Amino acid sequence: MIVVLTGAHSCGKSTLVEFFRGKEGFECIDSVTRSTISKEDRKVDGVENLDTAQYAILDNIGKATIEIVKRNAEDPSKVYLLDRCAFDFIAYSRCFHKKGLVSDECMYAIEYFCKDYWKYYDLVCYLGIEFPIVADGVRSEDEVLRKQVDSEIHKQILWNEVKAIQLNGSVLQRVADLQDAINSIRSEERN
Repeated sequence: MIVVLTGAHSCGKSTLVEFFRGKEGFECIDSVTRSTISKEDRKVDGVENLDTAQYAILDNIGKATIEIVKRNAEDPSKVYLLDRCAFDFIAYSRCFHKKGLVSDECMYAIEYFCKDYWKYYDLVCYLGIEFPIVADGVRSEDEVLRKQVDSEIHKQILWNEVKAIQLNGSVLQRVADLQDAINSIRSEERN
């Protein structure tokens, strides 16, 4: 089962993935953003153009999606949990495009190649904005950008008719809600 967490920065995706890391039946896949480009290249505040970084992430999202779909086919008993997905990437790219940080050509490529990735997701877990931004020197501290990204992600979930839940509250509440949703999907599959 492929389960993705989606939400703007500083909403608890990585924290939730870390909770499940090493737990039986779960394989946690780290952010394709973090594994694709350096911290320096991930900075967005004060940058004039993000095309190079966005193309690199796009390439890695494609490779990662193929790999995860393959692993899921080989062992469907596991839950493959991703802390980022195409929804996040498209949402950030759209917001960067509106600010003039991503070219029309790059945005077209992102929209074109990512448009069907969501079909591989068995469950999308949306994490809304509940916490202050963590200032780590990489993430944007622009609260307006975070709200715009959150809005874009929310729209994509609605437009693409995916099986989705919203996770709120403490880490333990989110864990319980996610486990309930996974169990529900497993139960539906058996029937």
